[in-house]
Amino acid sequence: MPGGRGLDPRGGKTGDTRRKVTRCGKFIRDDIGSDPVKYWGIIADKLSAAAWSRGYCSAVTRDGWRWIVDAHREDGRRYIVHSDELLTAFLELEATLL
Repeated sequence: MPGGRGLDPRGGKTGDTRRKVTRCGKFIRDDIGSDPVKYWGIIADKLSAAAWSRGYCSAVTRDGWRWIVDAHREDGRRYIVHSDELLTAFLELEATLL
């Protein structure tokens, strides 16, 4: 949520009884169990095909959720992108690296 409005410390909306689980890794499901492969997953596959290793995780800041996406190669090149949305971060990597 932009600006961090309506968030409680457990990661859910204020008054929301569901608990959202966030973890670092290759795939993540949202709290209602939707399909984990989204457009960002297609970009991640393109990065892998181009010899880029990648990872991502989310963090809660005072301004709300932030996604951190990392892409690196064995030759030492590395790119780290921070964004409010996971897809936006992957789109930026796609535009820069592919």
